[in-house]
Amino acid sequence: MADRLEVDLTLLHIVSDEQSPTVQEKDLEDAFARAKTRAEPLVSRKHRAAVVTVRVGDPASNILDSASQAKAQLLILGPHH
Repeated sequence: MADRLEVDLTLLHIVSDEQSPTVQEKDLEDAFARAKTRAEPLVSRKHRAAVVTVRVGDPASNILDSASQAKAQLLILGPHH
């Protein structure tokens, strides 16, 4: 979709802040690696930019803050696992 709309893509993943610091750090690293892997095929065809961001905390407030900061015009939300 980023190619069709000729826009850059931001993948945002939120990690729970209700875990121990050790578990949280591992989750952050794993989430970043997964998001980076998912972003590559989505932007590689037309050399669009893909920004991968992983944040800790409340999903709703983090999504709204990120959208506001990026001045996003479109949000596509995936399922919660």
